[in-house]
Amino acid sequence: MKILITTEFYYPFAGGSIFLQNVAEGLVRRGHQVTVATTKLAERNSLEHNGVRIFLQVSSSATAKARSVLQTLAAKFIITSK
Repeated sequence: MKILITTEFYYPFAGGSIFLQNVAEGLVRRGHQVTVATTKLAERNSLEHNGVRIFLQVSSSATAKARSVLQTLAAKFIITSK
């Protein structure tokens, strides 16, 4: 399954982002394709960490970020039920 997580902060930040990092990496270990949409940071030097793809947004507004990411990636993330 392809999973998109949106959050203002993600690796390498500590705090609440550690929880989301653990969830995302756990889903990858279970065979899912996980992308995290998050803010662009100078400290982040990779667009992938432990199998999780990191999609960067300049805006820190969660609503604007989610809308932009969903529009950009809509064709790549199709949810189907079996």
